[in-house]
Amino acid sequence: MKVEIPFIGGAYTGHSKKINSQICQNLFVEIDKEAGQSVVSLVGTPGLKLWKSILGAGDIRPGGMTKMKDFLYVVAGNTVYKVGADKTVTSLGTISTSSGKVWMATDGTFMVIVDGVTESLWYITGGTLTELATTGIAVSLDYQDGRWIITEKDTREFYISDADDPTTWSSLNFATAEGAGDDLVGLNSSNRLLRLFGKESLELWYWSGETFPFSRNPGGFLEIGCATADSIAEIEGVVLWMDDKFRIVMTSNLNYIPVSTLSIPSEGFENHENLLRYTL
Repeated sequence: MKVEIPFIGGAYTGHSKKINSQICQNLFVEIDKEAGQSVVSLVGTPGLKLWKSILGAGDIRPGGMTKMKDFLYVVAGNTVYKVGADKTVTSLGTISTSSGKVWMATDGTFMVIVDGVTESLWYITGGTLTELATTGIAVSLDYQDGRWIITEKDTREFYISDADDPTTWSSLNFATAEGAGDDLVGLNSSNRLLRLFGKESLELWYWSGETFPFSRNPGGFLEIGCATADSIAEIEGVVLWMDDKFRIVMTSNLNYIPVSTLSIPSEGFENHENLLRYTL
């Protein structure tokens, strides 16, 4: 009699180790839905190849790499670098802090950087790094339809720049996420849909072209929050984040679906390295 030995079992440590106490590293479980001889296999994760090392720089900051035209812009430590296709590295200057989350967005002419630690805003044009006088406001950043968009810390308000000009911001050019009473923690623009993440809610806004050019999408309110702005990520037009129940969820049309398993722990994410481990 032929007996199949189950070499492949679970891949995670469960809430109860009596049920599942396994650990799977650098592999993930893939289930064959085509009724193959073995329906479960372990697949290796892609490796990494060193492209360029910036000697003497600090660690690359979370969110600290964005491409604009033929150049890669990198925030490593407190220094902003411009890296060409030939791997030539040019230092453009320094920002306020050496660690923590940064946000970067570009329209192809300007590269704008928000230091989420000091809530300061910087821009690059013509190879020059300049700090704006809006320090103390911005905690997240994105770009859509000719406007740079930032959220203000510990409020429900978000601001937009003047058209095609990240150097000019009006104190009256803002709107408020009013679907619930929680403060905003971050934002994301994907497929020209602006998502405003609150601690306990999520609002979806779109470009309406009115006096204030963004309006809330009809039905664009979800009772799901965001545990930390550091978890907001986008992969090929799909937005993922850690919700207020410590699940990893992703967008599905105007709604969302959970993508994490119950085995992902719901604590210990105060440490940024733990957060990256489970979200990337």
